[in-house]
Amino acid sequence: YYNTYMNGSMSGVIFQEIREARALAYSAGGGYDGGDRKDDENALWGSLGCQADKTVEAAGLLAKLLREPPISEERFAETRKAIEEDYRSNVVNFRSIPGAVFGWNERGLPGDPRPAQFRRVLSYSRKELESFAAKFRGRPLTLYVLGNRERLDLKGLAALGSVQELKLEDVFPY
Repeated sequence: YYNTYMNGSMSGVIFQEIREARALAYSAGGGYDGGDRKDDENALWGSLGCQADKTVEAAGLLAKLLREPPISEERFAETRKAIEEDYRSNVVNFRSIPGAVFGWNERGLPGDPRPAQFRRVLSYSRKELESFAAKFRGRPLTLYVLGNRERLDLKGLAALGSVQELKLEDVFPY
């Protein structure tokens, strides 16, 4: 639910607030990744594609949205409808069944989790979404900025947190 609410294509909170409402980025998204295997670590993530002069404002807003997303009843209802439509229109086609079963096994699931997830979505409440989102308040974030340092507001970035500059070879060692 959280991922569709936050990153539901062009209707997600992150895209709407960063790109549509404020025109701070060409692309914007984010969500929660539960990992691919049973004991994998989880991650909250966000992504922006923006001009250098908008980086500080866009990154600050992204961090705020990830920590404290605005949760409205209208958007919550739209999210439920989108998830319901997605479930009803997407099936695991016969060529994808082996990979799907392998993935479920990797996560330690006893079978197809989608029917139970769908039932859960239909009963999911706004309060539960708020409670899930609250887990990320006050948690540390790591921001990665790739760009020309001459065009970036390094002082503005430092206001968001400590800055560590890396060489291109450190980021892309191959």
